[in-house]
Amino acid sequence: MEISATGEGDYTTWCNLLVSSGDTSISTAGFDTNRQLTAAQAAAARNTGFTHIGRYVVGASKYITSQEFAGLRTAGFKLFPIHQRFNNSATVMTRANGLVHGREALDRARVFGLPHDTTMFFAVDFDAQDPEISGPVMDYFRGVNDALAWAIERELKVGIYGTRNVCQRVIDAGLASAAFVAGMSTGYSGNMGFRMPDQWHYNQIVELPIDLAGTSIPIDKDVVSSRAASVDLTHILPPPVEREGAATDTGFDAVFEWVCRAEIECERALSEASSPLQPLQVFVGDVPSIIAHSLRLPTYWGGLMWPIYTPRNPTSSFQALAEAACLQAIDGMAPAKPVTSRDVEHFAATFLGYHTWGLPSAVDSYGVGDLGGWALDLLQAWGNYKRASSSGDVYDWMVDNIGVSDASGFGYADVAADADAYLIAWDRFNTGFKPFSESMRQVYQSGPSSRISEFYQLRFGGDTENVATAFKRLITGPGVLDPIPLSEYALRRAAGLEDGDPMPTEQEAELCGRALAQKLETLGT
Repeated sequence: MEISATGEGDYTTWCNLLVSSGDTSISTAGFDTNRQLTAAQAAAARNTGFTHIGRYVVGASKYITSQEFAGLRTAGFKLFPIHQRFNNSATVMTRANGLVHGREALDRARVFGLPHDTTMFFAVDFDAQDPEISGPVMDYFRGVNDALAWAIERELKVGIYGTRNVCQRVIDAGLASAAFVAGMSTGYSGNMGFRMPDQWHYNQIVELPIDLAGTSIPIDKDVVSSRAASVDLTHILPPPVEREGAATDTGFDAVFEWVCRAEIECERALSEASSPLQPLQVFVGDVPSIIAHSLRLPTYWGGLMWPIYTPRNPTSSFQALAEAACLQAIDGMAPAKPVTSRDVEHFAATFLGYHTWGLPSAVDSYGVGDLGGWALDLLQAWGNYKRASSSGDVYDWMVDNIGVSDASGFGYADVAADADAYLIAWDRFNTGFKPFSESMRQVYQSGPSSRISEFYQLRFGGDTENVATAFKRLITGPGVLDPIPLSEYALRRAAGLEDGDPMPTEQEAELCGRALAQKLETLGT
């Protein structure tokens, strides 16, 4: 029980020997609650002396939101995550529900950025008797374990919340490794006559209200074991928050959350389709490009350019099976694409250009990867300028329309998509190839204007001359299409240039580049 040694048979000592809750008057380092806490309430709880908090990752009105995550992190809490959807009777303890709950836990852990081998506690919130433990409860935890085994990039450990008896039984069966004991349920038979599980991490001893920043919040006090598994939130880069108006219950970025779910679905599909003779899990490194491919469909896949410029060419039958399994899993998601105002199809196509061809080597030059992003968009704006029959200066027209008018072919959504795609590709090339969501977590910490500014700095050194020179070299220099079997005709068609539309001259290309630089500076503030 980890009671402080006093050399006396005091109340705390004999109380812990008699009842599962022990001495409920002692101070505890931990508590759990089903309330969503504000930043002020989190700070107040930490100032009270609590260091560990148990919070729910799912469940209406009790799951962790973006504001709460930020508040808990700022306050310096250590989190022990809890998954519970009722689980209050044997009838709901099924393998099928265990599979669903395990999948949900993987998704939430990916969103929160919980590290490898984090312990997630799954609840048995009733006084399970031996037949129920041997049957439904074990079935449920087999389902949880089977679901968690799908994870390839980051694994979770299984913890169990329940009476002493059910915790020990499930741990002895190898279906959990840590116990969160419901010690305050002193009347439960599973807490009577059973010793504390050896692998107890938390003991829930009493429910009571506590004043946090002027509001009465119901909490359960939890004794924290010296072996307790937890996540120090100060070491976690938080999930990006939604900044662009998409509907989101949690407050986290909608595109980011969707990508996290897609990654889990792909890992599930690869794991389920794998066998000793068909090891598809080794292709988990393909998942970012597979997700991007699914997002760019159908707009950026048909026609002459895209299948040649960013092809899907599996090098083996196994790789082809892996991609097909992932795409089928993503197609089964609801929604099948993120619900957002951002142009995710454009973003995905641009990312695949850099993913396939790499980043340019110099800030004042071009790379083949640029063709799927800002370069093609600027060429399309050029074509629209010519068709507008404008007698005005090309620079003025570009400044007036880029990032403003969708009719320019280079509206704000296009600029933002190009910026995000480059930044995420840059993060992957420069910090290691990791899950797609982890690069998004890094890049989406800032808002769209800041991301456009960062793109301007990273890609062009924040210099007008570099943008102008890069586009001028792309248009007039030799060899831009040499690495790929793509004709100038196909490129012109992809840019929307009609047969009578001329390519820009060297001077016109320079003016187009200068105008783009001006707009990147303006939109990035």
